[in-house]
Amino acid sequence: MKAFGKKIRLFRRNLPSVIIFEIMYKLLLFAVFTPFFYACFNFSISVAGIGFLTPKTLKRYLLSPSTYVIAFCLLFVFALLFLMHISALIYAMEASYRKERTNSVYMLFKGCANALRVFNVRNIGMIGYCILIFPLVGSVIITGYLFSAKMPEFIIAFLINHRFFVAGVIIVYFILGIFVSRRIFAVNYFTIYKMDFKESMQASKRIGRRHVVGLTIGLILLNIVFIVGLILLEGTLISLIAKVLRRMISYKKLVFVITVVIQIGFVFLYMLVSIVAIPFIYSYICHRFYEWDQDALYVNVKEIKERKRKHKPITEEQKNRRNRITTIVVVVISIILNGLYIHLAVNKKMNLNMYRPNRVSVAAHRGDSKNAPENTMAAFRLAVENQADVIELDVRQTRDGKYIIMHDDSLKRTTGLDRKVGEVNYEYIKKLEAGSYFSEEYRGEPIPTLEEVLEFAIENDIELNIELKPAYTDQNYEEGIIALLEQYDFVSSCVVASSDYDVLRKVKEINSDVKTVYIVHIAFGGVGELEYADAVSVRYNYISANLVKNMHKQGKDIYAWTVNGEKMIKNLLLMDVDCIVTDNPYNTKDVIYNANDTILSDWLGTLIDEY
Repeated sequence: MKAFGKKIRLFRRNLPSVIIFEIMYKLLLFAVFTPFFYACFNFSISVAGIGFLTPKTLKRYLLSPSTYVIAFCLLFVFALLFLMHISALIYAMEASYRKERTNSVYMLFKGCANALRVFNVRNIGMIGYCILIFPLVGSVIITGYLFSAKMPEFIIAFLINHRFFVAGVIIVYFILGIFVSRRIFAVNYFTIYKMDFKESMQASKRIGRRHVVGLTIGLILLNIVFIVGLILLEGTLISLIAKVLRRMISYKKLVFVITVVIQIGFVFLYMLVSIVAIPFIYSYICHRFYEWDQDALYVNVKEIKERKRKHKPITEEQKNRRNRITTIVVVVISIILNGLYIHLAVNKKMNLNMYRPNRVSVAAHRGDSKNAPENTMAAFRLAVENQADVIELDVRQTRDGKYIIMHDDSLKRTTGLDRKVGEVNYEYIKKLEAGSYFSEEYRGEPIPTLEEVLEFAIENDIELNIELKPAYTDQNYEEGIIALLEQYDFVSSCVVASSDYDVLRKVKEINSDVKTVYIVHIAFGGVGELEYADAVSVRYNYISANLVKNMHKQGKDIYAWTVNGEKMIKNLLLMDVDCIVTDNPYNTKDVIYNANDTILSDWLGTLIDEY
């Protein structure tokens, strides 16, 4: 216990100043780096030539050279801020070692000044070094970010699909991390002795090589302790407490109030742990540094005395007043900047152009039918361009057995011909145009066939929601469509929908692997128990949270049609529907990724709904 007390002595002596510095640093980091990160990320998406990041555009984004140039810039700024952070902590530990007091403002200014030394060509290597040592020192920060920002599912899927490459990168990164652990004191020499990068690395290696194993194990154990603490405080303990309370107290509202109060307390504890973790870890590193480098006590003594002699002395009261004023100014500026950032985020002026739903996909209703004539290749191309996940379309059969894309049984509304589809041969239908009714811009747009759409979907890697609309004139209607899906190897890339349950039964009898969707206006009774429907598509204003929950319990998906209003899209997101069918896919995507920024309101809504 006595040995442990010695190791944290550096941490305790200037603890108030260190905590104030950590608060100021995190406020400044959030106020400056977060908007900078948003701006750079959105700029990288724009330069890559895509609207926003989705499963369909991720590959294109990663293949763009500009992505890596901007990522390098972000890493450079992050490493610079990290160097400023640990330099400030080293100055505080240095003062503690000399049994002197320091203050948060002095730490901030000295940390900034030391970090700016990397712009000397002899010190630029310190940036790469900081990136490599970050896991050894900042695992707590990584854990905190993983809790606060859930990674989009399509990125997780990408990482899983490239798991061997990702594993290789991680292994190489940790090997380099072990290599630099022998030089863990380089920042100490860089900060205290004012050595350049190469000299700092050599000096650190000289004293680190004899103690590298013990030091690395100590750092790993400290990180594990803090990470476990964060995991428990983040939600594990509160979930356990809530379960116990539910068993002990039958009054749900009282359980809710107590749980919220306890959760607020845990949030403060979580913040406290995240604030003291890095200083505590660095106090351990600095303790070892002073323990193994006995000359460190005399570093910069002459420089300090010379500086004090040249400058006009000020009283302790003047010094304290100056520090208080500077601290207040820094905190106020940080709060103003953070307030501005939050205001911009709330008003949709600043957000990540990343589509981040947990479950929901967006289906373009008859293509992008808001901006192009429905069920045409023009509408389908626009749907792909506007980031739809699925294209919803309708299939009818001509008199000679050809499958065309048409919603109505009559050709009159979209082509002007007052005949039913099943009464006309395809050779006549392909001479018609289905665009001028929408706009003169699309005059001459032909009626596509199902084969053309399947080829287009394969080429553009997009799924289809194929609604079957059989008529009394059709022959082997379902068999022919399933045969085409099998011919194009498209069974796993589409769903087959119908408002006629017997059609779905027939589809399943032909090929049980086809995913089927039962279209209804309103769902009630045992709709979730229907054997031949894998999903149910319900008119949006008849969907409730209980309906979605019950459908998911029975292993079935639920689709909402046809949704165009922002408020309803957000409500459906909270209900956790699986697919939103819309006339305007780009607008719906825009609402979805903006809705993900309302984390607090989503959490409160979920909590209130639970109780």
